[in-house]
Amino acid sequence: MISFKQARDVLNYAKDFHHQLSRYYKTLNDKTDQVRVKMLLDYLAIHEEKLEKNIEHIEENISAKVLGTWFKYTLCEDLRKELSSMIIRIDDMSVEEIIRMAIQLDDCLIRIYKKIAQNSDIPEIRDIFTNLSELEDHEKRRFVMDSTRMYDM
Repeated sequence: MISFKQARDVLNYAKDFHHQLSRYYKTLNDKTDQVRVKMLLDYLAIHEEKLEKNIEHIEENISAKVLGTWFKYTLCEDLRKELSSMIIRIDDMSVEEIIRMAIQLDDCLIRIYKKIAQNSDIPEIRDIFTNLSELEDHEKRRFVMDSTRMYDM
């Protein structure tokens, strides 16, 4: 379902998503005894906190006029579909499965940010969401490199 939202609503949703995902990774961490899985979940919790802070920083530098801009919004629905396709069974999940799940979530956000940027007629909105997609992609690449190093330990 597509609805119309302001830019600030989308940014708040994205911040909240990263916040909730960080908390979720911490909860999963408490439920496992696997050392590598614990390390990875710790890393992911910090990764999500960093992304939340990055969005806060971006938001602080956007004018009230731009934050109040209305446009079509699909973030919530796309993320719901992605999340509902993932079943977390921490008891028997491997490091590889967790990495794959985290990459899927990052890819979903990148697609959403790109879609918002491409569908916006407003240059500032296009720039904001292009920057967010690049930031998310950069952090995903860093995660992949770091998790590869962790896995090789």
